[in-house]
Amino acid sequence: MSAYRLTEHAQKRKQQRGISDLQIELIRSFGDDHYQKGGCVLSFIAEKKLVQLREAIDRLSGMTIVKSPREEVVTVMRMGRRVT
Repeated sequence: MSAYRLTEHAQKRKQQRGISDLQIELIRSFGDDHYQKGGCVLSFIAEKKLVQLREAIDRLSGMTIVKSPREEVVTVMRMGRRVT
């Protein structure tokens, strides 16, 4: 996941509100941006998209991708056995 920087204010609010780094990364990855006056951007995941993400996550069990050394996805499959 890509790196990001939190202001001191954001770090304090993150801790106070019990928000994890993973949650911030998920919003950064899947959230929709809404531009505001002054140049800031609100980014959040709408409820409809959250439902779609939950359904997709529930179907991940056993799903596997095979990647090349150049990070190309070669194939996708469901694994029925443990890989060592």
